[in-house]
Amino acid sequence: MVVCEADKKMLNPDLNASDNQMAAGQGWSYDAAGIVIADPQGRSFIYDAENKQVLVSGQWSVVSGRWSVASTFLTATASG
Repeated sequence: MVVCEADKKMLNPDLNASDNQMAAGQGWSYDAAGIVIADPQGRSFIYDAENKQVLVSGQWSVVSGRWSVASTFLTATASG
């Protein structure tokens, strides 16, 4: 598969083998625990206390989700 250089950081990013994260300089951001909090497309990610993703927000929309007590994904809501 050939990936345009401009899209590489999103579709096929270089990885840092020492911490299993996307390599620096590609637009990915992590919190202190190593969880993705932003991507190269400008989306931000919010997690609950169990590190389950509950909100994705970007330039054009916001998507939120709910989890049950048994860790089953219940619903997603989009706006924007």
